[in-house]
Amino acid sequence: YCARCCIATRELAPRSRLRGATGTSVTGDSTSGQAVGFDNANTIINAAGGIIITGTATDPTKTAIGLRGVAMTNSDGNVVLNAVNGVIFSDAGNLVWGNGYQTNTIKNSGIGAVQITAGNGSANNSGSIDGSVFTITQNGNAGVVVSTSGIGNVTVPKVINAGTGDIVVAAGTSIASGTGVGGQILTVANNSLTQINAAPGKTYIYAGSADATGVLSKLSVDFASLYYQGTSQALNTGFNQAFDANHADDMSVPSGGSASNAQVFFRSTIKPSFSMTLANLTKSYGDADPTLNATNGTKLINTYAGAGGNNAFVVNTADVLAGLNGSRATGENVGTYAYTLSGNNFHTTLTVQPKLVITKRDITLASLVASDKTYNGSAAATITSGVFENLANSERLIISGSGTFSDQNAALSKTVTIPEVAALTKADATGIWSNYNLTTTGIMTTKASITKANATVTANSDLTKTYNGLSQNVFGFTATGLVNGETEAVLTDVSAIGTGINAGAYDSIASGVASNYSLSFVKGKLIIAKADLTVTGTSTVVNFNGSQQTNAKPLIKGLKGSDSVNFSGLAMGTTAGKYQDNLKIVANNATLLSNYTLSLTEGALTINSPPTQPINPAVPVLSPPESSKSSSRSGAISFNPTGGGFTTASVGECSEEGQDCQCDETSTPGVEVCYSRVAFDWRLR
Repeated sequence: YCARCCIATRELAPRSRLRGATGTSVTGDSTSGQAVGFDNANTIINAAGGIIITGTATDPTKTAIGLRGVAMTNSDGNVVLNAVNGVIFSDAGNLVWGNGYQTNTIKNSGIGAVQITAGNGSANNSGSIDGSVFTITQNGNAGVVVSTSGIGNVTVPKVINAGTGDIVVAAGTSIASGTGVGGQILTVANNSLTQINAAPGKTYIYAGSADATGVLSKLSVDFASLYYQGTSQALNTGFNQAFDANHADDMSVPSGGSASNAQVFFRSTIKPSFSMTLANLTKSYGDADPTLNATNGTKLINTYAGAGGNNAFVVNTADVLAGLNGSRATGENVGTYAYTLSGNNFHTTLTVQPKLVITKRDITLASLVASDKTYNGSAAATITSGVFENLANSERLIISGSGTFSDQNAALSKTVTIPEVAALTKADATGIWSNYNLTTTGIMTTKASITKANATVTANSDLTKTYNGLSQNVFGFTATGLVNGETEAVLTDVSAIGTGINAGAYDSIASGVASNYSLSFVKGKLIIAKADLTVTGTSTVVNFNGSQQTNAKPLIKGLKGSDSVNFSGLAMGTTAGKYQDNLKIVANNATLLSNYTLSLTEGALTINSPPTQPINPAVPVLSPPESSKSSSRSGAISFNPTGGGFTTASVGECSEEGQDCQCDETSTPGVEVCYSRVAFDWRLR
């Protein structure tokens, strides 16, 4: 291992590996064979300071640096392969070496550039570069340069640029512009120039002449079409341009144009030219001249033969058309006028000169003006003038005559028919009939109006309807203002209807149209009165049974259709007495009751007292003690005629005679029998 290694011999031994800590330098020279050779799986790994390989072949046709199986990896400065004299050559090695096909790679991850150069800076040096089997990967941002200084060609290696720098491939960097001979750019399949950074640099190719350059589309799809003129497409091709250090200003862009990020420049001044065929033009009298157009399509393409294939030089047809010089013969009357044009501004030759033919202008009779009238039963019309379509320069022509309405009925913009246009009277005005071709013949129609007569339509009313739970209607109408003895029967497209379900007032509305009348409408009315709804309570008499009892349901009469109501407030009671209904009528539909006039009669529930137990009057009754007359006792009572008097068994209280207490006289003076409605209550008084 060494910081800088100098190899005097021409070839590095097979499978050799060089490592550099502060830089790697390999220098060799030769009078016959290759000055520096990397054969059969050589490896160079450099950590700092860059890699510099310099080869000099005394014979400029010999190999200065041979790449036949080498992988170079650099992590710091520049990677430079410089053939001072002679050729930089690459191939896949020899299968007899036993390692298969060889590859040659440079992978730079440092801050420096990758520079592959041949030639000593002289325009006459024949040093060339054959990168047929050579791949360069640049991970840094300093770019890649592959160049020869003189007449040597560059066969472009494969370049993958992952940095933001530019890729520059130049043949004959010391040859002046205008000189197409000398160093040329050659291409091989699969050796492309690829920018893969999200903010990529640009690609610049410098070649000698278009006819000696390889197929550039192999390098990039950006070169599939080569544009060197126009503004419709970004330019990617230049001529009469020598190599210089400032590539960004080498492309000459016209005002309004733009440049591609991939550009090729030829030192030669010879530009591939184009051929275009212009179509003859036709216009009608008074029209503007039509736009020139080509029959070649939207692009003109010159498939130009180069080294090993063709390059497609392209110009947009629109750019060429816009850049044509010349004019046509003057005149605007009917006739034929020749153009004299040149496409030299865009290196385009016109196969023929086009012609412009001016023909008569076709016009049509768009409409006739007839006098309007009010509906009167006649179809006659008078034509006062005509309107033409397609007259030039606001010119006027006169036409007049008579016609017939399609019928006598009223209508706006009604068709008026002229049986033969040729029979109408024609006269010149600001326009001259000889400059026009009237294409309208035979029957012609125009528009005029027969205005409608006024009539009033009044919708019928019906004020007699009563709510029945169903939809009810009123139909029909009357009309005033009809002419010529006509009746409502002619108003076939007029109808009137009023519709309602619930009690209330509804509009009856007439609508429609009439062919001969302008109608105004007056509303009618549909009145639906409320229906009578009678709710009659039931008066029920029942006997006391000790339980709560409820009055019978009321009788409801007058509900319509599917209407129904609920009720509440029936009288209820447990003890004997009379109980009054407090009826309330409720409908599920909040608006239903509004359709009825309600008559409500409440009923009552009467609960009869239980029957009184009779007392045998023949049995003597003892007067109760005085104190018992002012008190009450309740319970079961029995009478002992042998002197025991009344005895009671308490079962509950009973107050003075009232709603809950019934008292009846007995045959014994001063003795009443009182009982409650729940349990008997006897009291002596």
